Amino acid sequence: MIALRRRQTVPLTMATWSPMVRKMGGMRMPDVARVLIVLLAVGSTEVFSACERSASVPFDAGRDNTGPSTGGGGSGAGDASNIGGAGTSGAGGSGGTGIGNDGPTDGATADGDSGPIGTTGTGGAAGAMDANGLPGPSGGGGQAGSDASGTGTGGFAGSHGVGTGGVLGTGGVLGTGGVLGTGGVLGTGGVLGTGGVLGTGGVLGTGGALGTGGVLGTGGMLGTGGMLGTGGMLGTGGNAGGAAGGAGGYNLVFVTSRTDLPSNLGGVAAYDAVCNQLATAAGINDASGKAFVALMGDSHASPLARLGNARGFVRTDGAPVADDLATLFSQSRLLNPIVANEHGVIQPWSAALTGMQSDGTTGPMTTCSDYTAATGPAQFTAGCTSCGPPFWFYWESATCDFFRGSVYCFMKTRTSPLTISPVAGKKIFLTNGPVLGGQSADARCDASKPAGTGAVSALRSTTTIAASTLISPTATYVRPDGIFVGLGSDLVKLKLASGIWQQGDGTYLDGRAVWTGSATLTDKGTVDSTCSDWTSVTASTAVTGSSSTTDAGFWQNGAPSSACGSTYTWSYCIER
Repeated sequence: MIALRRRQTVPLTMATWSPMVRKMGGMRMPDVARVLIVLLAVGSTEVFSACERSASVPFDAGRDNTGPSTGGGGSGAGDASNIGGAGTSGAGGSGGTGIGNDGPTDGATADGDSGPIGTTGTGGAAGAMDANGLPGPSGGGGQAGSDASGTGTGGFAGSHGVGTGGVLGTGGVLGTGGVLGTGGVLGTGGVLGTGGVLGTGGVLGTGGALGTGGVLGTGGMLGTGGMLGTGGMLGTGGNAGGAAGGAGGYNLVFVTSRTDLPSNLGGVAAYDAVCNQLATAAGINDASGKAFVALMGDSHASPLARLGNARGFVRTDGAPVADDLATLFSQSRLLNPIVANEHGVIQPWSAALTGMQSDGTTGPMTTCSDYTAATGPAQFTAGCTSCGPPFWFYWESATCDFFRGSVYCFMKTRTSPLTISPVAGKKIFLTNGPVLGGQSADARCDASKPAGTGAVSALRSTTTIAASTLISPTATYVRPDGIFVGLGSDLVKLKLASGIWQQGDGTYLDGRAVWTGSATLTDKGTVDSTCSDWTSVTASTAVTGSSSTTDAGFWQNGAPSSACGSTYTWSYCIER
C-alpha cells in the first residue's frame, strides 16, 4: 500500500417598474389613472385603446406652468346596460380650492397660462361601466396642477392629491390599500410586492416557497435537483426513484457539511448528535431522530460494533457505497467515495475523523483519548473523503490539536442487502497484479480484462503518444462492477466520479502505485518518466499515480516515485 501525499484541509421588481413610471411622467393624471386601471383589468383591449387615444399635456420647464383650473365635470352617461363603451365626458363642474404647483392645464387648452394658484374642481364623475366592467373615463372637468393638494370629493385630486378615494388617498390607486400602496397588489406585502405572493421572499418569489431556492423551486427541497425532486435524493432517479435509497430500504451515508469539527467534542455520542442534528435538518432522519451514528470508534466499541447488523448503504445522492460492513473493511469493497453531504450535495475534499486503524479497528493512540483531548501527545486518525480504500478512513495521523474537519455519518436502522444496477459503458480497470516498468502492459491488460470486454490497451503515456489519445471524450467508462467512473472528458480533466481501484478479475485493492508516465493525460512522456518507453527495468524511476484517489493524484501522486524494477506497481487498462 502506498501513502498518499497529505493535502491541506482546505419577478416584477422596482427596476422593472421604474422605466414605466418615468414614461408616465408626461401624462395627465386621468391618463395615469386609466393606465393603472387597465393594469388591474388584466388586459382589457377596449380600455387600452381608450388610453392610447388620450393625449398628454406638454410641460414646459422653461415657463411658469401654474394654471387656473376649470370647474369639475358632470357625470358621463353610460349605455343602458352598463356594458357598453366608456361614458362620455360630462360638462364642467364648479371649482373647488387647493394649491397647484407646476401642473398641466385643464383639458380646454394645450398649455396653462401663467397665473395664480389654481383651484381644484370637484372632479368629473366616472362614465358608466364599459364592456369589461370598468368605469368610463372621467368627465372633462379641469384638474388641479400637478402636486396639488386639493381634495375633490371622489374625484382625481392633483397628480399627488390626497383626497379620500383619490389617486393617492386612502383606498386610492396609489394610497394605503390601493394598487400600488401598502398592502396593495404591487405594494409592500401585496401580491407582487416585497413579501407578497410573487415578490421577493413571497410564495412564488426569489427565496419563497415556490421560487428559485425555495422549498418547491429549482434547487429547493422539493424542486428539480432538490432533495425530494427529480434527480434528488428521494425523487425520480434518486435513492427512492432509482437505485432505491433511504425511503427504499437502504441506509443513508453522508459526510457532514460541517468541516470545523474538533477532535475533542467529548466522546462518540457527541459526534452522533452532530450527525442526527444535520440529518434531521435535512429531512432524512427517522421519527426518533436517532437513526445515524458517526463512523467512529473509541476504547469501548469499534465502529462496526456501533453499527450493529446494519446492511445496505447508499450516499444521500443515491450512489451505492457498500453492501455490508465486513467486506467494506476486510475486502476494501467501497463502491463510491463518501463525498455527498446530508443534502445530497457533492462537496470538496475534507478530512473525516474516524479514530480507525487500517484494519477498521480503533487503537489507544487514534482517538484523542476518546475524543476528549485537544492537544498532544494524544493523536487522532482521519480519512480522506475523496479517496478509496483504505485511505477513505485511514489517511492521516497527528496530534489532536491539529484536527479540524468532518465526520462520516451512517444510518444504522436497515438490513436490506444492497442491489446494484450496473451502468453500461466501456471498462476501465487495473491489471490482475503488478507489472514491471519494462514489461508489456498491453498484454497484461488483455489477459486481465473481464469477460465480454472488447479490445483493451494499457492507459499510460509514451514518448510519442499521450494517454488521452486512448480515451473517447464522449464515452462512459465503468469499473468491472458497473460503477460509473466518469465520461472520457472527465478522465482527461483528472476528475473521477469513483476511483479505478478494482482489478479486471473483480478484486478490490487498497492503494496501489500505477504506471502513468506523464504529469497529465494530455502530456507525452519522456525517456526518464517512462522507463525508457517502458522497455527498461534498470532505469531509475517513472511517473506513477495512486489507484485510491479520485482527484488528479490518480494520475500523478506527487513526484515520480516508482523504480522501473518495482514489483509492486500496477497498470491502468482501458477498453478501446
